[in-house]
Parts: sequence; C-alpha cells; structure tokens
Amino acid sequence: MPVQSKRSRGALLALFVLSVAATASAQILPVAGATDLYDLIPARDRAGIESERAAIRQTEAAADADLIQVRAALEQERGLVEIKKKEIGVIKARVDQAKKAKDDAQRAQLEAQKKAQETEQALLERRVEMRERERDFTEARKKAAEADGAALDRELELVVQRESLRGATAEQLAQQTQRVRDGERAVLNAAREAAAKRAEAQQKDAALFDSRIKVLEAQFAALAARG
Repeated sequence: MPVQSKRSRGALLALFVLSVAATASAQILPVAGATDLYDLIPARDRAGIESERAAIRQTEAAADADLIQVRAALEQERGLVEIKKKEIGVIKARVDQAKKAKDDAQRAQLEAQKKAQETEQALLERRVEMRERERDFTEARKKAAEADGAALDRELELVVQRESLRGATAEQLAQQTQRVRDGERAVLNAAREAAAKRAEAQQKDAALFDSRIKVLEAQFAALAARG
C-alpha cells in the first residue's frame, strides 16, 4: 500500500497553505512611499493563529503515523530482496551441478531461470529504493510541519508582545518596543526556516517520483521476463 496516501498529500498541501497564511513575508506587499515603513508582519487574530497551530499539530501526527507505516514497509521490502537472493543462490548451485554433469539442456534451462529471477531481484531492489525515498519524504514533511509550527508559535508570542504596548507606561515603552522588534525578527527568521524545510520536502517528493518511475520500468522488465 503506497505510504504517500491522499491524506499525506493533503497534509502537505495544508502545511504549505497554512505557512503562507502565517507569515506576511509570503505575501506581495504594496509599494510604500520613500519615507514610509513596511508593515512586514500585519497583526492577525490570535484565535486564527491558534487554529492554524492546531492544524499543524494534526499534520505532525499524520507524519508520525506515516513514518511507522513506511519504516515497516521498508523492512518488508528488504526481506523480500534477501529471500530472492537465496532463491537465486539455489539456482546458481543447480547450474554448477548441470555444468559438472555436462547436461547442456538442463544448464540452459537453469540459466534462463536465473536470468529471470535476477530481473525480479532488480525490481525488488527498486522497490526498496522507493520505500527509502518514501521514508525520506515523510521525515522531511514532518520537519517542515515542525518548522511551520515554530513559526506560528513565534507569531503568537508577537501578538502578546504587541498587546503589551497598549498598557505600557512611558518608562516601559522603550523596552516593550524593543521586545516587539525582536519578536518581529523572530517571526521572519522562523518563517524563513519553515520555507527552507518546505523546499527540502518538495525536493524529497520529486526524488520519490523519480524512484517510482524506476519501479514502473522495472515492473515492465519483470513482466517481459515472465513471458
């Protein structure tokens, strides 16, 4: 059963959409005047951010569940390769026996069997590679979700910091303003990290599709060898 299920793809898409919504850096800003200052992180409703954070936690949980599935599938595929290697070893031993007995007909038949089984082994090895790419993509997807969650956490902290400005005294204002500025830096840095993690996940996704193309071609070869 493919590990990259509709749920997984939906989770990745949701992860991307939520990340875009969570950071002003992902939006195209209108041109400001020469002396104007950009509002790089527009204020957002706390409840909306918290809702997005809860959705990201679900994405992380889905990635954890998929990791358990893909790791189990990988071990099963590796086991099938080892079984096939042993089967080929048995055929090779019989080929050697046929050589010693100078039974050319039996030897030719066994050589054909060995070649067909080696084609099957190549397919199984491609399947192992595919499962490894599934594992890599799922791990990257989880890291991207974690980074998105961290960006939303920084944004929630910024909400609190901005709210503190409202009740600040004249003496507190400078200190609270600096905290807000530090919070804005933290949000944008976290958003940049999240964007990098999403890009890594997309690269792993592309690699997964490459491996599936190889499995497809290996399946065609195996079908041809089976006659």
